[in-house]
Amino acid sequence: QLLTENILIASAGGLTGVVFAHYALRLLIALAPHEIPRLAETTIDLPVLAVACGITLLAGVLAGLAPILMVGRIDLTSALKEGSRPAGAGKRRQALRNLLVVAEVALTFVLAFGSGLLLRSLIAAQQSNPGFDPQAVWKFGLQLPGRSYRTQQAVTDFYGGLLADVRRIPGVVDASAVYSPPGAGDNGDWFYSIPGRPVPAQNDLPLSLFNIAEPGYFRMMRIPIRQGREFADTDRASGAKIAIVNETFAREWWPTEPAVGHQIKVGGPYQKGDLLEIVGVAGDVKQFGLDSQPMPEIYQPSAQKNSSAMTILVRASGNPAALAPSIRRLVGGRDRNLPLLQPGTMEEALGAGLARRRFSTLLLTLFAALAMLLAAVGIYGLLSYWVTSREPEIAIRLALGARPVTILRWTSLHAVRLALVGLAFGILGGWAAARGLAGLVFGIPPQSPATMAAAAMAVMLIALAAAAIPSWRAARIDAARRLHSA
Repeated sequence: QLLTENILIASAGGLTGVVFAHYALRLLIALAPHEIPRLAETTIDLPVLAVACGITLLAGVLAGLAPILMVGRIDLTSALKEGSRPAGAGKRRQALRNLLVVAEVALTFVLAFGSGLLLRSLIAAQQSNPGFDPQAVWKFGLQLPGRSYRTQQAVTDFYGGLLADVRRIPGVVDASAVYSPPGAGDNGDWFYSIPGRPVPAQNDLPLSLFNIAEPGYFRMMRIPIRQGREFADTDRASGAKIAIVNETFAREWWPTEPAVGHQIKVGGPYQKGDLLEIVGVAGDVKQFGLDSQPMPEIYQPSAQKNSSAMTILVRASGNPAALAPSIRRLVGGRDRNLPLLQPGTMEEALGAGLARRRFSTLLLTLFAALAMLLAAVGIYGLLSYWVTSREPEIAIRLALGARPVTILRWTSLHAVRLALVGLAFGILGGWAAARGLAGLVFGIPPQSPATMAAAAMAVMLIALAAAAIPSWRAARIDAARRLHSA
């Protein structure tokens, strides 16, 4: 009978979980970023569902077997004296129930701590300085076909003429172009070396991001020039080869002296490549998104390092999206076969870069919330059973003069002790889990004491809330009626 009852309860719970999972999956897909490949094809996987159902039925079987194994140990005389209510005072049974609650609290803390870390990381990323001003900037990409723009001069003339026309559109403050805008990810890295420095081994050459920018790019994006100057229209293909490096690059090689005037060998000492003179040092930008650290980056002028693929950046005096129709007509007038690639504002592009982090944080927060709910149910059930089994003892204490507040404190302390033991194990687990989350954490230490304290406080409040109703019921026991019924 016990097995049948528990398996039926487990089956009902499992079926409810399947229905909940079906609709929850649809909701998560709707909330998830579109950048995650093939996410829309996600379904409830049958092998995974079979394993989940097996675990659910196993839990029902184990829950039914536990009391069966205890049947042979029941003292019929004492059980009948207690009104056929086994006092539940068996130390092993009570210890097992306590252990389950401790495990629930520990797991809840680990999930709450992990979700707290990701939530704080998301906030830190959203508040981090991108290194430029993304407000009122509209961007779009262009890819010039090689059959129509066969020479470097043709590409240079097209982008130069297009930018000049865009700047004349009413409402445009400034415009420029870059091969890979901030937040766009890897714009291509390559080896380099510094002339006059020790020659590194061939498999130990330093790497840097290489980018291409039009004159006025740093001014338009409001990227500060820390040393020297930015690119100008006078930087021609026939002139001296020049470059602008970012602050990270300059600090790595010239921490105590100006980087302007030094040279960079593209490709390293073992390959053919241009020798570039540094004419400026620009501020760092988050090339891989707001939740990334700056990498060494070298900019070359578009007149000297040509690319048929560029991103046009337009700063507006008002709403940048309002410029889109005029810009589309302008590009179509120059070449009607050129589509605008990934148009949108820079603020939207930066926000999209955090979409995966938001989704990961959402998932872990949902799991933490479910774990807190389960822990609350576990603590409530255990303490409720504990109060029921000790009703005669509580009645005697009240009859001998104990005040209800004393009973309330006694039962609450029992729940607090279990929660504290669970938190102790949970802190150890959270400390270890923080190492695994180190790659996902940004802006805060993975083993953040503040986040750990906040998670511990949240779990403790959940434990106290779950213990409130049984504790209040224990304090309101009618001692005379309970002793008379015994």
